This record gives sequence, structure tokens and C-alpha cells, in this order.
Amino acid sequence: MADISPVLESGDATGIALSVAYRAYAILLDRKLTANGGQSLDPVVYFRFPLAAHAAKERLTAYLTEAAELIDAAVQDYDHAIIRDAIEYIRRHYRNKGLKIQDVADDVHLSPNYLSYLFKQIAGETVWEYVTRLRMEEARHLLLHTAKKALRNFGRGRIRVARAFQPHF
Repeated sequence: MADISPVLESGDATGIALSVAYRAYAILLDRKLTANGGQSLDPVVYFRFPLAAHAAKERLTAYLTEAAELIDAAVQDYDHAIIRDAIEYIRRHYRNKGLKIQDVADDVHLSPNYLSYLFKQIAGETVWEYVTRLRMEEARHLLLHTAKKALRNFGRGRIRVARAFQPHF
């Protein structure tokens, strides 16, 4: 906040602090963000008047810090929700050989590049690593379960086939 200190120390420090705070407050209201226990960061409640210049600077710094933390938390929650939606879409469509990242991105309303970036940040792996892992897990499951059934059936069938051929040889 050092760059606006001279402004806050001049004439109408309270008015400037309130103006900045109300701009931040408008963003919070637009996003329906509230502070601890559902309280809003209403500048009239947050700032106690009259304020000296140094007090206005301290209160504005505290106010903007709290507002930024709320916005950051909301963005993180939103990003996680988007990735959850992307994962759900992938789980429904990973068997489709023609699955493209564009399809996933369209479903969650992001660009493919931003989806790739966000997915890696939140999920810890790329979209295609995730798709490949799902496909490999399904292949493993199918191999384990269908191979056992096939071997059991093959074993039973071989005995029947051998008995059927015995009289002829």
C-alpha cells in the first residue's frame, strides 16, 4: 500500500479509503461473498469514523486483505467445482475413442488450454493422464474378470471336447 500512502495522507483520507473499499465491496456483493459467519464487509460497518490518515491506511489495508482472501477462496472453490464437473464428464465419456479435450472444455465452458492448466493444478495430472489411467483401470478390470471366466469356460470345454474325441481316436 506504499504507493497510495501519500494520497491517504492528504486531505480526504477517509473518503478515498471508503471509495476504494466500496469498489471492493461491490465485487464481493456481486459474487455473493461474505466474511466470517455470513457477515458482509460493509465499509460503513468496517470503518469507524472519523479516521485519521494513518488509521484509514491501516483499516483499508485490513479491509482489502480480508476482501482478497474471500475472493481467493471463492475462486478456488469455483475452480474445484469446474474440475469436478470435468472429471464427471470424462468418467461418462472416456470409453469414446474420439474424446477430445475440446469436448470436455466445452462442457465446463472453458478454453482447452485453461482447462488443461487448471486440471493439472487441481488434479495433479493432465487431462490425458487421467483419461489414460481410467482406460487402463478398465482394461485391467476387464482382463482380470473376463480372462478368468474365459479360462474357466475353456477348461470345461476342453474336457468335453477331449471326451468327445476319445471314441474316434
